[in-house]
Amino acid sequence: MNENQQIYESKKVVRNYRGLNKIYPAERVLLDIISRKTGKETMLDLGIGAGRTTYHFASLFKKYIGVDFSAGMIVASRNRFKDRLNAEFIVADVTSIPQLQVDHFDFILYSLNGIDCLRNFDDRVKLLSKIYNLLGNGGVFAFSAHNTKAITRLYTFQWPRRNPYRIITEYIKQKKLRSINGPLSNFINKDFFQLYDGGEYFKAFFSYISPALQIKLLKDAGFKKIQTIGIKGNELALEKVIDSDDDWIHYFCYKD
Repeated sequence: MNENQQIYESKKVVRNYRGLNKIYPAERVLLDIISRKTGKETMLDLGIGAGRTTYHFASLFKKYIGVDFSAGMIVASRNRFKDRLNAEFIVADVTSIPQLQVDHFDFILYSLNGIDCLRNFDDRVKLLSKIYNLLGNGGVFAFSAHNTKAITRLYTFQWPRRNPYRIITEYIKQKKLRSINGPLSNFINKDFFQLYDGGEYFKAFFSYISPALQIKLLKDAGFKKIQTIGIKGNELALEKVIDSDDDWIHYFCYKD
């Protein structure tokens, strides 16, 4: 079992995710793109949690399939969207999804850096190829990933602007970050690494990948047209995204 899976099975974590429907600026850009897309038959939504993205995207497609490795999250999604007849929810690790029809999906989404919860680099490579094969011609794959170039900011003390009492919280976070992961020098100039960055109270690990390496992996998987979006919803040209230090990079990938 993926170590992160145990964390997201926690009743407390499921409760925290239940009812969420906020989407981020880059996801709003994506929602607009998908809304205007023709031929919206089938969508595969990976790592749906308790249905945050289901709330926005399921109604756009004739058939919607949501997947998460947490049974608790899927139960929450089923309960929340029990009246949505076009939606199906599956408990599965994305690396071992039950047999799905290849060349079938119009849109595949893996939001909120879910791809960074995979066990290792090889799983990431295999999943990208699998997703490419699942998409039909003209299909879109969208996901976000932690950016290695944001690591320096993660290791920099963030002075609270409004609540001075959060100085203590930030101090504790920085101390724990170094205690668990070691010094910043462990990660500088690396294109891929995994660490505990504070997510789920330092219980969950996440991968970080440089935009240059991520784009290479996408091209190796078969994607020729790739669009990159910054965390604020601003488009980043491919030749410039490699220098971006945005915490997250959103990748929109098109299958010809």
